[in-house]
Amino acid sequence: MTLRKTYINKNTEELKNISSSLQFAFNTYEGKIMKLTAYKESNNYYLLSQAIKKTTGFTLGRSTLRDLITLKHKGQFQPHVFEAIDKFISSYTKSPKSFQGSTTVEPIKQKVFWAVNQGFKAGVFINSFKGEFLEWDLIKKELEEKVITQCPRILPPGCKVSLQDFYGKKDWIIKIIDKENNIKGSVWIGGNPLKNWLLDGFVRIGITRNDTSWEVFQILQRYSDGSYRILKSFV
Repeated sequence: MTLRKTYINKNTEELKNISSSLQFAFNTYEGKIMKLTAYKESNNYYLLSQAIKKTTGFTLGRSTLRDLITLKHKGQFQPHVFEAIDKFISSYTKSPKSFQGSTTVEPIKQKVFWAVNQGFKAGVFINSFKGEFLEWDLIKKELEEKVITQCPRILPPGCKVSLQDFYGKKDWIIKIIDKENNIKGSVWIGGNPLKNWLLDGFVRIGITRNDTSWEVFQILQRYSDGSYRILKSFV
């Protein structure tokens, strides 16, 4: 059979890289390890197909995805299929040399948005209000271990974060509490209190002076591996 000249052809090593990168990107998208087996009817292949569609606008069949993951794929891609796979992988990894032999991927920057003020339960959405949702229990752990600990001059060791209601709105705000249960600050996810709550996707820690006055201590950005890096510190 003569191959169509428009096909993109990948060798065995490149297919292995695609497979591992696709799995990594899917894990990052879901925020946990997603088991992908040889059973194409697995619900996880459906979820992977939906994740690719939401990210790229293109639908890939479960059989194609199963063959890629299990290394049964022949290595011949129509350009639009390959572009969708490449876009999905590059969206959830940071690997400009993807498919070129390196399996090392770097965490990528993410924007996070507080879900409660959009009518959802406590937690955050990744990159958009239609993106991946992370439950409050996970976010609470990240904030306590990776965010408020980066401001030791202001926030004493052992501080925790706590959801609080605001004028009757349940779980509307996040407070920083010390070991004696004193309020030491606030966490704002996704919006900038100093610019009329403009949504920029960053995480801020600071203190609420009153209902209309705030001080920001630090601005941080979340990465796909769950880490937080300081963008700017004012203390």
